[in-house]
Amino acid sequence: MLSSRPPISASGLPALFVFIGYALAALDLASILSGEDTNPIPGILQNAVGAFGTKIVLDVIVTSFIAGVMSQQAAASRIVFSFARDNMFPGARVFSSISRRHRVPMNALLGVNVAPLLIFVFVYYSPDSLVKIAAFQMLAGYAAFMMVVLRRRPRLPPDSKARSRLHRTRR
Repeated sequence: MLSSRPPISASGLPALFVFIGYALAALDLASILSGEDTNPIPGILQNAVGAFGTKIVLDVIVTSFIAGVMSQQAAASRIVFSFARDNMFPGARVFSSISRRHRVPMNALLGVNVAPLLIFVFVYYSPDSLVKIAAFQMLAGYAAFMMVVLRRRPRLPPDSKARSRLHRTRR
């Protein structure tokens, strides 16, 4: 069966090719590896494609980054909405509503955008907190996936025929 998702190589291989391209186009690889040249990418681009080409490459990179952020934003707001719709998220009543005008989960979209903005401002004024926030974010991701598993687990009595049938099919 064919999957609609592109394989991991669809993003990993182009990144590897870009890395190899930068390494091959570098004029002074020794200074880059030693740390003397702390920002080698602009110099590599200038030497390889010139000033105008550098602007085009940077425009493509910024556009790709913005598209990636927008897709993550949409996906995260839909996840928050889905959890809230199933009453598995704090503030479910607020985040499960859909805008009548635009037909999107506006509160979930706003929440997904306001929370990172507040974290950004907090980390800006307290840079030492970044590692703790990143660790909490990782644990929160695992907890979110675990919520789905725990919510969907069948709750069957021990002597149930359905339990024994389920037990046999898993062997």
